[in-house]
Formats: sequence, structure tokens, C-alpha cells
Amino acid sequence: MSILKALPSRRNPQAIQQYLLQEKKLRNSFISGSQVRARNFGKQFDQVQQLYGKTTGRRYYHYILSFSPEETQQLSPREVNQMGVELAEEFFGKKGYQFAVVTHTDTDHLHDHIVVNAVNLESGKKLHTSRQDLKQMKSRVNELCQSRGLQPIPQRNEGITNGEYWAAARGQDVWKEELREAIDCVRQKAKSYDDFKATLENEWGVTVTRDHGRGMTYIHPTNGKKVRGQKLGPAYDKPSLMKAFTTEKEAAYHARSQDDYEERHRKKDKLERVEEEMYRGWSL
Repeated sequence: MSILKALPSRRNPQAIQQYLLQEKKLRNSFISGSQVRARNFGKQFDQVQQLYGKTTGRRYYHYILSFSPEETQQLSPREVNQMGVELAEEFFGKKGYQFAVVTHTDTDHLHDHIVVNAVNLESGKKLHTSRQDLKQMKSRVNELCQSRGLQPIPQRNEGITNGEYWAAARGQDVWKEELREAIDCVRQKAKSYDDFKATLENEWGVTVTRDHGRGMTYIHPTNGKKVRGQKLGPAYDKPSLMKAFTTEKEAAYHARSQDDYEERHRKKDKLERVEEEMYRGWSL
């Protein structure tokens, strides 16, 4: 059974590139791109957006095409990547929109991350999609699955929602996984806890509330559901985040102190050599 999910995406595309191309996620994996160098797609998306002066609002569209652990046994990363490419080419590539397909193999289910530039390479026109577009994409995924002997995306009238499927397949709700992904991306770039919260809200639409010394609550940007940080896992709660930012800040401080210390000694050594040469000249 496959699942196609759309994620919110208002941040700089270089951030999603950095997250998706982590080495630990790419073992035995495949990366493809259309009208873009796949391993540098974020930077090239950003360059096109800068060219047309369209760097606000939605900057890219992010879809996840995932397969169950059982289907993962029948598919290779190459096949999964090719399905993502076929889907993206039909709905975006043919219309002049750049895209990258990154296939991850770091979980028990193979999945594609399909990232599409929201600004058209040829015309500079912004891409706008609707629920009907997503419905048509899911219909095309069903055709791709059925041609390979796989189960189609479950319909709502079959008594299962995307979230229910993910909860069963992964032991967690999809909206919570979306929050984890957003948090993982932001904390890699944030310089402080305040910067972390501001970036979450401004670029992801994720609000942090009930923020106190013992914990915090995240609010999902699309469904408005709330979850305590500790419910997402210890790494997503305030104590762990504060410790991480404090450790990084201290490490940066010590690194700067060491650089300053070495620079002072280099200058001192240089001054001593100059003075030595001066005294040698006077003694002649």
C-alpha cells in the first residue's frame, strides 16, 4: 500500500536540500533531478527564485511517496525513485518546473521525497496547486502501483485515512512525523533557542506555546493539533534543545577563544622576530 503526502514548505529550499541529502539517509539510495543538478537542487531553486524576484511565500512543494514494509521487500530503491520521477515529470517537469527526487532507504519502508521549485524556470510563474491536483496525483500513483502489482492508495470510503495507515505502519501519526521533520531541519541551522522558535514559526508555520523550563508544546501548522515536546521524543523537548544549543554555543566560544589565543601568539612571535632583527641591525 502506497501513500502520497504533501508537506508545508515556505522556507529556503537550500535547507530542505541539506536535510534530505544527509549521508546517513542515502545509503544504497538514488537521487534524480529535472532541469537541475540533483545534488545541488536547493541552491539552483533559490537562484531561479532570486532571478525572478520571488523569494517569499511558498518557495517549493514537497511530497512524500512511501511504500509499506511489505512492498519494500518487492521494490528496489531504483524502482521507487523511477516512480517518483515519472510522477513529478508528468505533473511538474512537462510544465517547466524543476524538481528533484530523493529516495531514502533509512527506514523499514522505502520512500521518495519529491521537491518541486515553486517558480517556473522558463516563465518565472508561481506554481499553485489544489486538493484536486493532489487527487489527480494520487490517481496517477495508483496507476503506477497497479502496473507493478502493488496496492493502490487507500480511499477514504474504504475506512482508512492516510494518518491511520501511517499510524499502523510506523507506530505514530503522520502529523507528528511532520513536526519531527520540521524540528530536525530547523535545529540544524538555528544558532539559539530563540532563533529556533522564530524559524519554526516564520518558515514552517509551527508555533511553540506553553514554553516553560520543564517543556513546551508544538502546534501543527495545518491541522492545529497540539503535542508536548516530550511526546515527540526526548530530543524534541525543551531541556534537550536548550542543552544542545548551550553545548554548541560553548563549543563555538571555546573555538573562538582558541583562535584568538593562537592569533595573539602569532602576532607576539612576529613582533619578537621584528625586534630581534632591529637589535641585530643596531649591533652592527
